[in-house]
Amino acid sequence: EGLGVAPDDTLCVTVGRLVPVKGQSDLLEGFAAARNQDGRLRLLLIGDGELRPSLTRQSEELGIASSTIFAGWRDDVSELLDACDMFVLTSLNEGLGLVLIEAMAKRLPVIATAVGGVPEVVDGDLTGTLVPSGDSTAIANAILHLGASPRLRESMGNRGYDRAHALFSIDETVKNTENVYHDLLARPR
Repeated sequence: EGLGVAPDDTLCVTVGRLVPVKGQSDLLEGFAAARNQDGRLRLLLIGDGELRPSLTRQSEELGIASSTIFAGWRDDVSELLDACDMFVLTSLNEGLGLVLIEAMAKRLPVIATAVGGVPEVVDGDLTGTLVPSGDSTAIANAILHLGASPRLRESMGNRGYDRAHALFSIDETVKNTENVYHDLLARPR
């Protein structure tokens, strides 16, 4: 409610710096195309950066300013994710994508570009959808597909939650790190 989102809206969210490598311009283009077909869609961008003025202007030019929320830096990201329906990351380049793990741990289905380490985190068609980098049409189609099916969002979100905890929990990370050390110590010098 505090963001002006109605209960029957479908809220897409992204979290990150507003910088060129994060590809938010592609996200706005894809979201605009999806929003033209589904008026219930809303977009929440959490974060700030050098591109905020140009992205705000782009949202106005695309006619989606009233359905796009630029929230800036927030210290309540966890609570905001709880109010969202899907997470979208449109980076042109990305390492592991820790924000994806955080989104999956919140049971959000993920739409992400298949760059860097992202395919190691997101299991396409099980925990979310992987799209080509820079492809706003694929982004739009993925948003529409997930937006049309609450059941699909729920099942992908649940599988993402399971994956995040199975592969990226602190216990699993410690165990994997210990295994690396044991393997290295066991090697002949």
